[in-house]
Amino acid sequence: MIRFVFSILFLFFLQIPAGFAQSSKAVEGQYLAQIEPKVVSVWDESVILHASLLLKPTEAFNSPQLKVSVEIMLSPTGQVTNASVVATSGNDSFDHTALDAMLGLSRLPKPPTDLVSDDGLVHIFWTLSRSAPFSPVKNASVRYVRFTPENAIARYLQSGLLGPAWKRLMETEQAGSLSRSSLEAFIQHFLLRFYPPLTLPAEALTQLQSMLQWENLPTSILVPYSKSLVDENAFLALAQRLESRGPEVLCALFESTLEYSEKRSLAVLQRLLERPEVGCAKLISDKGGASTWSSVKTLSLSVGLREAPALADSDKQAWIGKANGSDLIPAIRVMGYSRKAEFYEFLLSAYGKATDVEVVAEIVHAISLLPHSPAGLKLIGLLKHKQVKVRKAAIAGLVAFSGPDRDKHTKVGIWDMHKLVKSDPDPEVRRLAAAAIVTLVSRDLKAENNKHYFGLVLREKDPAVVEAMIDALPPEQDQAKKKLIAYLADANVEIKIAAARRLSRLRQDPDVEAALRPWINNSDQRLRYFALGYASALAELTMGFDKLTFLPRTECAFQIARRDGSWLIKSLDPLAASGKPTDLFTGLPMLLGLLGNAR
Repeated sequence: MIRFVFSILFLFFLQIPAGFAQSSKAVEGQYLAQIEPKVVSVWDESVILHASLLLKPTEAFNSPQLKVSVEIMLSPTGQVTNASVVATSGNDSFDHTALDAMLGLSRLPKPPTDLVSDDGLVHIFWTLSRSAPFSPVKNASVRYVRFTPENAIARYLQSGLLGPAWKRLMETEQAGSLSRSSLEAFIQHFLLRFYPPLTLPAEALTQLQSMLQWENLPTSILVPYSKSLVDENAFLALAQRLESRGPEVLCALFESTLEYSEKRSLAVLQRLLERPEVGCAKLISDKGGASTWSSVKTLSLSVGLREAPALADSDKQAWIGKANGSDLIPAIRVMGYSRKAEFYEFLLSAYGKATDVEVVAEIVHAISLLPHSPAGLKLIGLLKHKQVKVRKAAIAGLVAFSGPDRDKHTKVGIWDMHKLVKSDPDPEVRRLAAAAIVTLVSRDLKAENNKHYFGLVLREKDPAVVEAMIDALPPEQDQAKKKLIAYLADANVEIKIAAARRLSRLRQDPDVEAALRPWINNSDQRLRYFALGYASALAELTMGFDKLTFLPRTECAFQIARRDGSWLIKSLDPLAASGKPTDLFTGLPMLLGLLGNAR
């Protein structure tokens, strides 16, 4: 009785929508006819024949009224994965024999993808009888399990079934707009399933990395994608670009890396700890602090010190005691990230004793994080250090310093850093110093000293130095915006691109639009990229679309989707219809672009 009740419930829920049934009926009939000889072989010509020859006519198994309905589950390749009774005959022996027979089916033809259910299986229902006709195909049917589009898409792509996944995605389409959750699921699982092993040339991967800075890409795509990156430099570049998204994305990235990579966990954790507010202190304390990797576990402990209202003397002495041998640098980092001024005297003493430039640079970085006025003075003095690495650390430290008397210290520091811009023998030091000056003076351009150095340093002509300063200019400030707009007319195309990238944060500003709008038909794709959002007609976007490289094509697709997503869907249809991941991979920019109009 229990089995009968469950069978009825199963049959009730496993129903196929009427329209879908009509469209698949012909395909079902053809496939069932193909496997009928296999069923006849294992049932009619084996089970029934042997029952007639070996069992007495009076045996319960030979009762002519016996009839059992069996569900046969096939993989997309045609292998029987399971079988179950959905309508019992009332005779356990007969039912079990029918199951064994169906489980014994082999070498079945590959089923058409139209017959695959959302769980990645083909569900065939076949009625087997003791009396003739024993296994009539007319009583067989295919039933369908239907999930939500997101779950269905995930299952299909996990099984490598591109066509059915695309079909379910398209079922969510309304006037060129797709369901955001379904589209995200499709992109995410497509990348996870096919990239790798699908590969891109190095320059295309760089473009993909750049595109992932795009603010509209959700964490649900970015985090799994980051895990699939094999190249460590590519991962670090992605993490750096994601910093502008706020702590939430980095926190999700940190949680993900804890599952598989010590090196990546440590890199993301340090980026979080550099922030005044880490954004996920509990996550770092609980999961980072419980990590099996000692480097991650140790550094995570700094959050507890930072969160404490005051530094306990026992904690202070404990970390000072650890600062030796192989634990020296980890302990120095914890002291810095704790942001407790009580560690300053020890760090200053350690600096005086250190001879290794790596250790010195770590101490300088730690000092810069402490809210302690003498720390700022020390950083100014270190700008004259003979070691390049220490000078770089001092420049970065003055920018990061937020302790008492910050403005007074940075005023003096700006003067010394301008000397570095003019005369330091190391080009990277000159770049860093120029960018640091722009960052510091931009905090208050009303101050006369800041205004003076703002104009002075921006007269530099070295393209590398200019690019570094552009990346530090805050476009929200009127003076900085005017300077960035002026750079758009520079003869050096790299400077133009750097300025346009910075101004992209002010897309709605009429001055920025007026300066960038003429690039809409520029022959240089890198420049045209920044003007795509100002297109007044769809034709301006679709023109030469297929010839665009990955990054401009993605932005172009995003802008097209905002106007008419159906154009992108029509372009993607033949790529998905081929069933070849390599074909649809060329359409990845269009898939990402559709996020611009997803609902």
